[in-house]
Amino acid sequence: ALTYYNSGRTYFAAEDDRTGVAQLRQAIERAPKRINLEDAYVRLTMGLMRHPYQTATVLKEALAHFPQNSYLQVYNLAYNSLHPGFAENDRLNALKSHVKASAALAQVYTNLGLGYEGLDDLHRAITAYQYALEFVPDQVKALKRLGAIRYKQGQASEAVALLQQAQSTAIDDRGVAYAAILALQLDGQFAAAITACQKELAAKPGADLYNLLGECYEESAQTELALAAYRQSLDLDPNFVSAHRGLARLSGQAGHYQTAFASSEKIIALGQANTHDYANLGNLYFRTGALGEAEAAYREAIRLDPGQAASHHDLAVVLRTLQRPDEAAEALTYAVALKPDNSEYYYKLGSLALEQKQLQAAQQSLNTAIELGTKNPYAYLFIGRLYQEQGQTEKALHYYTQLLTSPALNADGRVRTQLKTYLQQIDHDGARNLIKRFY
Repeated sequence: ALTYYNSGRTYFAAEDDRTGVAQLRQAIERAPKRINLEDAYVRLTMGLMRHPYQTATVLKEALAHFPQNSYLQVYNLAYNSLHPGFAENDRLNALKSHVKASAALAQVYTNLGLGYEGLDDLHRAITAYQYALEFVPDQVKALKRLGAIRYKQGQASEAVALLQQAQSTAIDDRGVAYAAILALQLDGQFAAAITACQKELAAKPGADLYNLLGECYEESAQTELALAAYRQSLDLDPNFVSAHRGLARLSGQAGHYQTAFASSEKIIALGQANTHDYANLGNLYFRTGALGEAEAAYREAIRLDPGQAASHHDLAVVLRTLQRPDEAAEALTYAVALKPDNSEYYYKLGSLALEQKQLQAAQQSLNTAIELGTKNPYAYLFIGRLYQEQGQTEKALHYYTQLLTSPALNADGRVRTQLKTYLQQIDHDGARNLIKRFY
C-alpha cells in the first residue's frame, strides 16, 4: 500500500494523472490505515476530475471520511457548479479572494475541462475553462485548451487572444506558441503568423514550424517562399508528411510534376496517405495524361472515403475521357447524390446524357444546373437547343436571350458563333431581333 501511495504521488508530480489515479486506488484498497488516507483522497479526487463520471462517487466517499477537509469541499463545490441546480455561486465567488483556494479551483476546473472535452461535452468544458480563468487568469493549460476549442469552432479572434495570452505567460512553451500561430492563420492574419513563425524559428528551428510557415506563405499567395519553407521542413525531417503534402500540392500546380510525384509517393510509402492524397495523385496523373493511373488513384480515394463527391466527379471526368460514358454517368450520379447543390455536377451529367442521346435525362439535369445558378454558358446553349429541336421556340429563345444578355455567363466566341447558327435556323421575330442586336 505504501509503495502504491508513494508511487501515485510521484506520478501526479510528473503530471501523469492516469497512472497516479490507478496507483492511489490500489493503495486505498489494500491498506487505507497504513497510508495518509486524507492526502490520498485529495490527490485522487483532483486526478479524477479528468474523468468526470467517476468523480462524484469518490468525492462522496472522501467527504464521508473527511468532511472538514477544505480541499475536498472546494473540489466538491467546483464539480457541482457545472451541473444543473447549483445554488452556491456566492460561496464560490467568495473564494476568489483566497490565493490557495483560487489556485486549487483553477486546477480543478482545468482538469474538469479536460475531462468534459474528452467526452465531447464542449459546453461544460468551455464553462470549466472559463471558471479556471476567473480564479487564475494566466492558467496556461486552460488558456491553451479554451483557445483550441475556439479555434475549432471558427472563432479565430477569440482563439488568437487566448493563445497569445498563454504564450506571454509560458514564453518557453513551444506548443502554446505553435497554437497561437495556428490561430493567427485561421483568422487570416497571415503576415502576423509569418512574423511569429520566423521569430520562433530564429530561436529554435523545427520541421513543424517551417511547415506552418509554408502554409501561411501559401495562403498569402507567396508560392516560391511557401515551396522554400516546405523544403526546409523536409530538410529537418524528411518524413514530415504535412510538408510533403504542401510540396506536392504546390509543385503540381506549378507544373513541377517530378517533385509532386516524389512527395506523393513518399506519403504513400510512409503509410500516411489519406483520401485527399490519392485524389491529388489522381490529379497529377490526369494532368500528365496517365489516365489509367489517374483512374486507379481516384478509385483508391473513393475506397478510403466514399463520401468525397469531388473524387467521384474527377473519376467521371477520367472515364468520360476514356470513352466509358456509362461508368462516367454512374460516377457523376454518385457525385450529385453527395452534393445535390453543385450546379457543375448537374451540367456535366446533362451534357453526358446529351452525348448519349438521352434527351429527357439531359434536359432534366441541365434545367437543374440552371436552377442552381450555373454560370456555364454551355448549359444555356444546350438546353436552348433541346427546346428548339422540340419545337418549343419561346423557351429556346428565353435561354438564348439569357445567354447573350447575362454578363455572368461570359459567353465566349465559340458559344456565340454556335448560337448564331441556331438562331438562323429559327423563323421567329425574336430570333431575328437577337441576331440584329448582338451580331
